[in-house]
Amino acid sequence: MKVPPPRDPTLDAVDQEIVRQNPPQQRPYVGASVLGRDCSREIHNMFRWVAPTHFNAATLRRFSNGFADEDLMGDRLDLVPSIELIRKRGDKQIQVTAFGGHFLGHMDGVIKGVYVAPKSWHIWEHKSTAEKGYRALTRAIAKHGEKGALAAWNETYHAQAQLYMGLTLDWPVPINRHYMTVSTPGGRDYQSVRTNYDPDAFKGYMQKAESIIFNLTPPDRISGDPEFFQCKWCTFHANCHEGKTAVVSCRTCVHVTPTEDGRWHCRFHDKHLSRTAQENACNKHLFIPEYIPWANVTEMDQESNEIHYRTPNGKDFINCDAGDFATFRFTSKDLQHCDADLLEKDGGFLKAMAMFEPEIVERKKKKPFDPPPLDDPLPDFL
Repeated sequence: MKVPPPRDPTLDAVDQEIVRQNPPQQRPYVGASVLGRDCSREIHNMFRWVAPTHFNAATLRRFSNGFADEDLMGDRLDLVPSIELIRKRGDKQIQVTAFGGHFLGHMDGVIKGVYVAPKSWHIWEHKSTAEKGYRALTRAIAKHGEKGALAAWNETYHAQAQLYMGLTLDWPVPINRHYMTVSTPGGRDYQSVRTNYDPDAFKGYMQKAESIIFNLTPPDRISGDPEFFQCKWCTFHANCHEGKTAVVSCRTCVHVTPTEDGRWHCRFHDKHLSRTAQENACNKHLFIPEYIPWANVTEMDQESNEIHYRTPNGKDFINCDAGDFATFRFTSKDLQHCDADLLEKDGGFLKAMAMFEPEIVERKKKKPFDPPPLDDPLPDFL
């Protein structure tokens, strides 16, 4: 067996910096770029901030390459004198919204002058794909024709196209055609595919978005098999298949719901919540029961602000706003670190923990590496 060559520590350091400078972020809306995904539970979990999305360096590099390829393709289209390509509105991307802003999409641009339909405005999107995906699109065009190829090739991209077109119908100039350019990484090879607006498809996608946004209960998982290919690498694999509790934020709280005007409302405090408030959450937080997948609800006590649970092996505990480990009463901020094994097998540990006063430990940020000064800071050859 061949031993792989040792990794270059310099390139490892580059990857570490790429990850460090792109910390996990929670998107505050359902994006047009994800609504076409097969698993509605995944999209719901994104919107409800069930867990932060971490990207490794390789994925972040692919994102960066995709943005570069988009700019490259846009510059190439601009070379054609008869083409009018608008990529931004002012200094911002052109966007479409719905449901008060809970749904949002950022399009790459709008284009006019496409040779096969020179007088029509099109939504323009660019995708960079691996050679395998590029060949699959070529086959889809040959089999389904240009207008049917996108739906056959990639449902997520097709949904994005239909949503962008449907949400421009109230524009002064509605755009009911979509023009997608697709390239291999680096833009070496490229082709295009056009798609027409499909009102039935648009209606279906909007109904899907509305259901995900306004239903408190998460949709069903796409599969109960943790090895299913779409589950295996999902951000929420641990939540769906390993019994991991969601993280605390107002969006995982049973008291909080999105409103039709684009805000989030807390019924307990009867007030609307800023994004900062949503991220921090208050001590009245109670988990939406489905976000504690390792226990079942036995009682909901609204007056006391408590939800009572029982684990599969019969251990009772309470999610409440005043924790007490000794009596198995947990705030959400404690409960997010618990699971059935901890409660069922380590009850003695929890009772011991209850003897200690809680401490607030301030975590100091690690300072960036600061190399010692050199006697001669510049090499001789500079």
